[in-house]
Amino acid sequence: MIGALCGALLALTLAPAASAQVLPDLPEFPDLCVPVPPGADLPTLVDASLPGQSFCLDAGLHRVSRTIRPKADQSFIGAPGAVLSGAISVVGFTSTSGAFSAPAPIVEPVMRGECRDATSGLCRIPNTVFVDDVPMVPAPSLDELDAGESFLDYDTAALYLAEEPAGSEVEVASTPFAFYGINLGTGTPGVSISGLVIEKFANLAQSGAISTYTGTDWRIEDNEIRLNHGCGIWSGSGAVVSGNYVHHNGQLGLCGQGDSILVENNEISFNNNKGFDPRWEAGGSKWVNTTDLIVRGNHSHNNYGPGLWTDINNLDVLYDGNLIEFNENEGILHEISYRAVIRGNTIRRNGLTASKGVAGSGITISTSRDVTVTGNRIAKNRNGILLRSDDRGTGTHGLYLLENVRVAANRIRMTRGFTGVLGSAAGSSVYSGVTFENNTYRVGKKKKAFRWRDRMLTLRGWRSQGNDRP
Repeated sequence: MIGALCGALLALTLAPAASAQVLPDLPEFPDLCVPVPPGADLPTLVDASLPGQSFCLDAGLHRVSRTIRPKADQSFIGAPGAVLSGAISVVGFTSTSGAFSAPAPIVEPVMRGECRDATSGLCRIPNTVFVDDVPMVPAPSLDELDAGESFLDYDTAALYLAEEPAGSEVEVASTPFAFYGINLGTGTPGVSISGLVIEKFANLAQSGAISTYTGTDWRIEDNEIRLNHGCGIWSGSGAVVSGNYVHHNGQLGLCGQGDSILVENNEISFNNNKGFDPRWEAGGSKWVNTTDLIVRGNHSHNNYGPGLWTDINNLDVLYDGNLIEFNENEGILHEISYRAVIRGNTIRRNGLTASKGVAGSGITISTSRDVTVTGNRIAKNRNGILLRSDDRGTGTHGLYLLENVRVAANRIRMTRGFTGVLGSAAGSSVYSGVTFENNTYRVGKKKKAFRWRDRMLTLRGWRSQGNDRP
């Protein structure tokens, strides 16, 4: 009986789009994971299912032409080698005016974000073109198309390449989300996603290929999330994001907002490969408006921006035991937020390619209060531990202030830069609310490696101000 019903399900999902009709209610299989072979219409299968159903994706390439909207407590489990793709395949290239073109039925999208190259804005285009899995750089116009670049003409629905792609697989990111946490206008709780490679979705900046949004208590575990346009995973309240490899996404690896989010044991690397401006929002990760966010045991490295970043109204954040290295900007940045504990992290060689000298500290606390920074190992970043005080207004939990920040028992090695306090609002009240205690320093040949009250100081001068007294 179960086998016959599974066969009916798969026949439905493999049916041509022209035969689509109102989907019947399907039986619930509490102990059955519905097999999903490559070529099955997974979004339609989900639409026809009941809450609590599990779906097992077989090895192979699963292209989805529209977003999957799970129902409550559903699970999506990938067999080794299962790849969920939001890209369409483009074929039939012909020589055209010194280039090679093929039909690409892509509708011009809304675009979002700010690019490093502010004049072009090309980082904002979500429909990334891939040739043999390598993302092409978008050309400003067909006339300016060059080797290694692509041009999408939305008016004529055509893709142009400078070089003939004979024998290569050409794809264009098309589908906006892999999974989206709203179904029929309601946030979907309890979804589980594991074991999948999720790639080449055209999600806008500030949204995720996986986007829980108002869906709560999602578990996103042991996936590889790569080559998506915006953020890899956007997590909401109650989410567990664990054991994922999140890399080479266009804007950010991880992002989100909500209460009681756990982010642990993920590898987050080489994100912001589309060239967004990190000062706008790009890099390894960024969370906003969270309460009780825990970020622990992650390895964030080689991202083009900060490694781990909480910005705007985050309360009761814990950064614990992360390894953060080789990121372009800060290792950890806690900005215009509130209570946080940053402990036991290893943070090294961040900010070495930052465009500004103060943009690459191991840890930066920016206009945030009630923060403890303790037991971290910080080595060879552009700067050590930097506290900023600027006029940033008021947030959800009161004024944004650099206040009641305790930096204690950290091991800091600086071959360049400095540790200390700076900013436009660093008045006398700031210095009475900031303490440096029992930290140890190695500064090499650099004599003045500390900043206090707008002065660069030696270690002796630093201690004479009451900091880190032996």
